[in-house]
Amino acid sequence: MPYLCEECWAGKTIEVCKYYSARYGKRSTRRENSKPSTDAVRKINERQAQKKLRRLMNENFRDKVDALVTLDFAPDRKPESYGEMKRRTQNFLQRLRRKYKRNGIPCRYIWVAEIGEKGGVHIHMMLNDVDSIGTAGLSELWGEGATHVDALWSGGQYGEIAKYFCKYARKTEMATGVKLGRAWNPSHGLRQPRIRKRVIYRNAFRTKVKPKKGYHLQKDKNGTVVRTGVSEITGQEYMFYTMIRD
Repeated sequence: MPYLCEECWAGKTIEVCKYYSARYGKRSTRRENSKPSTDAVRKINERQAQKKLRRLMNENFRDKVDALVTLDFAPDRKPESYGEMKRRTQNFLQRLRRKYKRNGIPCRYIWVAEIGEKGGVHIHMMLNDVDSIGTAGLSELWGEGATHVDALWSGGQYGEIAKYFCKYARKTEMATGVKLGRAWNPSHGLRQPRIRKRVIYRNAFRTKVKPKKGYHLQKDKNGTVVRTGVSEITGQEYMFYTMIRD
């Protein structure tokens, strides 16, 4: 039975997902008239958001050159609402873009707010070419409190950071009761990953995978390379793995 093979090229990573589709005659393994529970739908949406953000980060940011930035608000500068927090962050981003423009460098970033149940307030951001303005320059532009800068160093795979960004957005929604819509806030002009889909005319997935030349297979915390399962949405089988450029 034919299946679909989707490849996503994002920075140093290639994500490969193989899955069956009812369009090509594969029947669902899910019971008829059954629907995912509300909790299952929430988890599905979270995974989709993480996937989209992970691919966007992998495509646009680089180890050693770009950084993970945390911006704090001093106690006497703490915003009283999410709306005020967003407004002050946007004002900072305007100053940041002007500074990068004067230096002749495009400003690329993705930021997310974190508001905790106990009142902690932070901005988390991935930012390119931080050395072009320096940590002191970044702190001066921010002007709301402390700044923390950590160089990216994970081989070009930023899936864990994407996961935490989505977690921060969910915490903010729970603490404020404000629906954020999109979990993160990107700068204009970010490159989009390249996605290619092909129909494979075979009766079953090839379970033994081999990385492309110059790449290695990513392992999860348990040492697993290939993830398989059944989609909660379609009820169809799938397999998934990631290759990272050496």
